[in-house]
Amino acid sequence: MNNRFALCLARIAGLCVLCMTGCQSVKDFQPGDSDNLPDSVLMVFQNTVPNAKNVVFKTIEENWLYEVNYTLDDRRAFGLLDKQRVLLNYWGTSDALPDSLRRMFNELAPSEGTITGFWEPVIQDPVHKFYFNNIDLMGRRYLMRILATPSTVTGKIEHHFEVGRSWRFTLQGPPPNQVPAQIKSALTARNLKYVSTNMGINEDGTRTYDVAAQDESESKYSRLIFNNEGKLLCIPDVTSERVVGLAALPVPIQDYIKSSPFKDFGSVYGYKLTDPEAPGFMVIMGEVKPDQIWKAVFDQSNNLVHMEYSAMR
Repeated sequence: MNNRFALCLARIAGLCVLCMTGCQSVKDFQPGDSDNLPDSVLMVFQNTVPNAKNVVFKTIEENWLYEVNYTLDDRRAFGLLDKQRVLLNYWGTSDALPDSLRRMFNELAPSEGTITGFWEPVIQDPVHKFYFNNIDLMGRRYLMRILATPSTVTGKIEHHFEVGRSWRFTLQGPPPNQVPAQIKSALTARNLKYVSTNMGINEDGTRTYDVAAQDESESKYSRLIFNNEGKLLCIPDVTSERVVGLAALPVPIQDYIKSSPFKDFGSVYGYKLTDPEAPGFMVIMGEVKPDQIWKAVFDQSNNLVHMEYSAMR
């Protein structure tokens, strides 16, 4: 079960949600109109989406990463590109989940959340179809990802739901030279070798880095999550003592769970996070609802720093 989730969730990394308005068309756009846009970026976009209208570009990072918002066939769309290629390209299908997905979603724990937007790739995979939304849940905005794919056993379409990070959009595998030096230094200090990063850009423009690293023998992988300044938020893999039962957790974490949509998931268990730079707790629930798994990481001040929810229908 968990392996199937891991495979599907790996396929849907790097999605995003954006919307803006702008000029008349790509051909009318002039590079001097926005952030001194390089000619190469304009050319890449024009060659990829020649019929785009209402185009607005925004520089995410000068000389590397650019956001574009536009309309295509009267549908809102957005993309992320560098000077060589379009990295992401999605358009809106409607402002709500289709009825078929809504019925499934209503059976899941986050169904009390408010969903806004419904997006899919401009070029949709014919077999493994992706969709995503924003969902406001417990005072926070999260990204909900949906994968519709045929079952390897029955051939029927299975829907895999993931609710997690509140990133505005994600980019899987930014170039190593775009990873902050503080993160590289932190890995070096731990005798870890950088492997890859899933970079999230938040609503306020700050970034989060979900980093994969390995030891010098290349036999063990670690996952480290850093904030915009390169500060380590958590290492979900570095644990020690297992904690069982709600009462074993600090009171603020107990209160969070009691008021969360996941409170009826059954037994609470987890682990103390023992890394000296990022101590805290990792809480896992899902024994009563084996087709749904909820995982949350809290720092030493009992603040929620990371959440993952997965379900299959």
